[in-house]
Amino acid sequence: DPNLRAAAWEIAAQSDAPAFLTEARARETRLSPAERQRVIRLAGGAKTTEAGAWLRGLVDQLVAGQLTPELALDTIESVERHQDASVRDSLKRLPQAAGKNGVDRLRYVLTGGSAAAGRDVFRTHVGAQCIRCHDAGGEGKQAGPVLAGIGGRATRAELLESLLDPSAKLADGFAQTTVYLRDGDTIDGVRISESTDSITLRLLTGEKRVIARKDIDKLAANPVSPMPPMGDVLSAAQLRDVIEFLATWK
Repeated sequence: DPNLRAAAWEIAAQSDAPAFLTEARARETRLSPAERQRVIRLAGGAKTTEAGAWLRGLVDQLVAGQLTPELALDTIESVERHQDASVRDSLKRLPQAAGKNGVDRLRYVLTGGSAAAGRDVFRTHVGAQCIRCHDAGGEGKQAGPVLAGIGGRATRAELLESLLDPSAKLADGFAQTTVYLRDGDTIDGVRISESTDSITLRLLTGEKRVIARKDIDKLAANPVSPMPPMGDVLSAAQLRDVIEFLATWK
């Protein structure tokens, strides 16, 4: 059982790091991708020179373009956790970016995620709240585009772009309108219908609000998506899982 094996690797790493590393290296090529990701991450907490040597070797493979892409993010984040500064310094050989951690890890989130974990993030992550806008009842009943079948309509790179910069390309029919009322209040939503007497907005909550034109001072297009940039909300590993979930949602 994958969950049992995952727990066993974690216990082994905590109780006897040298034996864990010996076993992990011996089985490395026979493990599933998900299990290899786990043992690589566990190696980052192993306070042994053997762990450091293994991780440096993985960085060497990554620099040379020989490491399986699905293992790149786990290698980077494991190396960052290792106690030996010389091991951590091996990451300086990778392409750098201005991100808070230096290494441009987002190039490594397109593959290797868990669709099941991504589904959990989509449905339960308190900060992201994806389900609130994107799975609230279907077309016409939610504040964000319907994502069912998105895996057949967008590439992984496009999914990542939409997650990192939601305002870069707003989906048709979901451009926001800001309504300035005569009483000084403002209302933001998607304009879904209008008449000579009123306009109807779909709010972020999915609620429909009919606003009488006599109460409106002015209308303004709002080019900013109400969705926050997910790079500020989710970790790189969570982004990888969400991309896997969305890419397989067909």
